[in-house]
Amino acid sequence: MKKNYLLLFAIVSFAIFVSCESEDKPFLILLDEETEFSVSAEAHEYSKVFNCNTSWEATVDVTWCTVSPNQGEGNSSFIIYIQVEANPMAAERTAIITIQAGSLRKNITLIQQPGAPALSISPAFIRADGIENVYSIAVTSNAQWTAVVNDAAVNTWCTITPNSGFGNGTITVSTKRNLGYARRYAFVSVVSDGVHRTDTILQNGDEIYSDPSIAVTINGITWASRNVDNFGRFTDFSFNAGKYYQFNRPTGYSYVEGRIEPAFESGYTNEYSDWSLIYDPCPCGWRLPTNTELENLRMSGFRWINEPAGAWFGPDAQSATTIAPGKAIFLPAQGLISQGEILGAEEGWYWTKTQSTTNDDYVYVLPFNRTGSYPVLSRVYLKPNALLVRCVKE
Repeated sequence: MKKNYLLLFAIVSFAIFVSCESEDKPFLILLDEETEFSVSAEAHEYSKVFNCNTSWEATVDVTWCTVSPNQGEGNSSFIIYIQVEANPMAAERTAIITIQAGSLRKNITLIQQPGAPALSISPAFIRADGIENVYSIAVTSNAQWTAVVNDAAVNTWCTITPNSGFGNGTITVSTKRNLGYARRYAFVSVVSDGVHRTDTILQNGDEIYSDPSIAVTINGITWASRNVDNFGRFTDFSFNAGKYYQFNRPTGYSYVEGRIEPAFESGYTNEYSDWSLIYDPCPCGWRLPTNTELENLRMSGFRWINEPAGAWFGPDAQSATTIAPGKAIFLPAQGLISQGEILGAEEGWYWTKTQSTTNDDYVYVLPFNRTGSYPVLSRVYLKPNALLVRCVKE
């Protein structure tokens, strides 16, 4: 009905105009005189009314916009209907509609607003070899995007190109050789109009720590005979407790002359997850044990010794010595760090990688003291505290 009123108005206007013009002189007039207009990003139909007294043709310079009818003749008012497809891109786009009547021409500029931004990347996790290598991240987008490597001043081993693009594209990730046994990681962040996606780049060391002298197999599980020291390194001796780690964090803490070094992280935030591989402090080829694995060790045999404070675990725990450990490993007992203080200096506290199934504040642990491997201590403990780490072979 609205279109009929519009056509009636056009015809009346045309009749008034014709009475004032020579019938022999060609004319082409847009009734609203609007030669540029903006439309929404959604698919829609619009219309334009014009007066003409000769044959005419309408064309569009893009495929996502069409006009109907696209030609006509006579001395009358005409309506063309403009069909616009939804804009799949998060960028403004323009169509030029041209009405040609003999030597006369009218150009109408249609500006369509941007569609909603969309962004995805694949893969979202790259496990890189320790050698120099190249990897690819596929970007699927309908907008302008930028990409950065987190903390580029430090992570110079990982670079990307290009750093920006529009629409679909590929980011090339180049990694340098990783000397040593420690894993390292970087994050490639891709951002488009408020939409943020992250790709984790985890690189192993170029060597796997495979010294057979520290590997002890107990009930089918191969344990390291030493604790973790700095990230990606074992201690030099089995009686050395090494570093303390908070759950799912890569920083190793030491207790030196009555203080914690480095400054203890007090703003810890819990996540409901197991310990992530990228933050696992064990050297390459090793990992944190699961709750089941550490429980298997606890049940395999136990013997406390006072000097140095700690316990032997394993089938040969009762007879094990440093020179002849047999099927047993020694776990030093040097307490834990809680709120920047050492607690239970002659108790052993060791992480598993396993999140508590009932409370995201807790993790399954192995606690022990001189009275036994499972006397009165809880089998779960709070994540913000820092405990010692013993690894199993991958």
